[in-house]
Amino acid sequence: MKILIESNYEEMSETVARIILAEMLHDHRVNIDLTDGSTPKAAYQIVADIISKNPDKYENVHYYNHDEMEGEEQLVSTLLKQQVHIPFKVKESNIHRMDFNHPYQQVLDIENSGGLDLVVTGLGADGHFLANFPEATRFDEKVYVYDPKEYSWHDAYCKNLGLTQMSKLATFGYKMLANAKRVVVIASGKGKAQAVKDILTKEISPAIPGTILRCHPNLILILDEEAASLLSEEDIKRVTK
Repeated sequence: MKILIESNYEEMSETVARIILAEMLHDHRVNIDLTDGSTPKAAYQIVADIISKNPDKYENVHYYNHDEMEGEEQLVSTLLKQQVHIPFKVKESNIHRMDFNHPYQQVLDIENSGGLDLVVTGLGADGHFLANFPEATRFDEKVYVYDPKEYSWHDAYCKNLGLTQMSKLATFGYKMLANAKRVVVIASGKGKAQAVKDILTKEISPAIPGTILRCHPNLILILDEEAASLLSEEDIKRVTK
């Protein structure tokens, strides 16, 4: 594991953008899986600005999504379209959406296309990554489906998002990420500091899903100083040696 601590959100975003762009510039097909959300927003804007100068230069990049909610609106795919696909000027042929009704097809498509070169995911304040939420997460699956309403965190999470309730979710489990060539986890702000501390120091457990990420052979954790504020030098040495 490599831990990069930047002074602030802006510098963190620049680092994330450089990593994404470096992966895109390979001269072969590149398969990437980017998260939606507020944390990567500035990084994506940096990437979009550079791509806009020469979109044809990045036609080798294919985009996959790692989760989807039940429903015809395809919420996750819609968010990625707004945050990534349109700004990055991605051709429709290079977009590979997860079908909630057939989520394992996404796994097969990725495996038949050379695997994932890069996954970028955020970290929730509860330690979740992708849609691997506390207690619901399955470390032993490549992809799985579950109903968030069955878990104690559902109501509070919906309140924070302004939702009445969450639909069923299909998501990649850790076993899928374990096969990715590189995984980048990003976290910003004091609200993520305890989660960062927990995933690096607590016992690996579905109660704190992000703890399993320590097992990935090529993981980069990118933080701003606020998100890293609870980490001691000993915490960092323990996971990076």
